[in-house]
Amino acid sequence: MKTIQVIPATIHDVTEIARIHVDCWQNCYGFLPSELLSRRNKAFRLAQWSQWIKSPGLAERLYVIRSGQSGIGFCFAKPCDDKDAPDGAGELHAGYVLPKWRGTSAGPKLMLTMAQFLEQHHKIPLIIWVFRQNPMRIWYAQLGWKKFIERSRTIDGIEVAEYGYISPPLQQLYHRLNVMIENCDGRGVVPRRKRSYRLAHLPDPAGSGITPETNQRTP
Repeated sequence: MKTIQVIPATIHDVTEIARIHVDCWQNCYGFLPSELLSRRNKAFRLAQWSQWIKSPGLAERLYVIRSGQSGIGFCFAKPCDDKDAPDGAGELHAGYVLPKWRGTSAGPKLMLTMAQFLEQHHKIPLIIWVFRQNPMRIWYAQLGWKKFIERSRTIDGIEVAEYGYISPPLQQLYHRLNVMIENCDGRGVVPRRKRSYRLAHLPDPAGSGITPETNQRTP
């Protein structure tokens, strides 16, 4: 299997990132109203990420995740400026991996990359916002992230429930992510043809078999 890399995105990656963003929303967020999903189309995402590339904020970074020359995901880290998370300094704002690449080291690598970037910019502790109906929120809890709030978020006039999580001590988080990366890469995990997106069968984070998958919410 080709090495999975998380690298800073450029203007040349924006079209691919927009496609991945749309594909992941359609795949993961079937619980959202269809009209909201249809409005979050490729044109919307292309405009969103093109605008950011042209004028990035301080301590913000957009990454593309690649296996060889193929884009398989992306992630975005930024300072936390959310009034509902006063204890947070950095935010893992978005992290998406295409369905067939879940279960590889792509998920833990993207989280590790974002966390290290924000730590370098002194944006600690970290915050993640996750839709309540997103089953992957269990993965964050298993990694040691602590839920501190539940709230209703308005997206295009539609109320969506979400949870806020705050990071565990970073050395603990880094250790768990690195173990997952080592185990996944050591197994030579290959992309899957089909992926069932469910809550079941997520093992204990202290073990060696955590399913490393991640999908956060980006409005």
